[in-house]
Amino acid sequence: MTADQTLATANLELDRLQARIEAHHEALADLNTNRDVSEEYRDRARGEQQEDHLQAIAAVRRRVDDLLTRTASEADAALAAPPSAADPTAAARVQAALATMAPADVADVLAEMGDLEGLRHLRRQVPLFVAARESEPMARARFTRQVLDTIDERLASAGGENERGALAARTGIEATRARLESLWDFNARPTGVRRMNLAYASPQGAA
Repeated sequence: MTADQTLATANLELDRLQARIEAHHEALADLNTNRDVSEEYRDRARGEQQEDHLQAIAAVRRRVDDLLTRTASEADAALAAPPSAADPTAAARVQAALATMAPADVADVLAEMGDLEGLRHLRRQVPLFVAARESEPMARARFTRQVLDTIDERLASAGGENERGALAARTGIEATRARLESLWDFNARPTGVRRMNLAYASPQGAA
């Protein structure tokens, strides 16, 4: 399954989840205003409905999380693919550039030159470059991520098809995760503000 297909499947799951959440809160509202039943019945029915509902939406969340995690791993693997052996001087070019420039600046120069293999070699050298200059683990991880993101963007803009597809997948994953969290928040407390947040996070026409 391609990244586009996986994201479409995940959003279809969320379409169904959104419809279920809307129906659940409507049913609760009807139950709360029904004066033909006793308070005891209302409390029991509300509890049963809530339990079934929470189990159902938790199952959807697990499925969507699994889909997004798998797609994210595939995108990361595409971005971390080893450079081609067709350009044996690329590594030397990158090492020479890193001797005088920061990795992000090297990425800008390589992208301007259209040097895809140079950018791919740069990407592989960044963790070692950062580790030699930053000892604090959290700062090292944060800086490495920032530089890698910059390089990935330059790779995509310079014509790297694999990188472009992987970055598009990442964008789709982030948007789908945001929609999932908005649905989760809306289910917990369906306020007007949360409904608006959900509308912003949903694909056009889904909300």
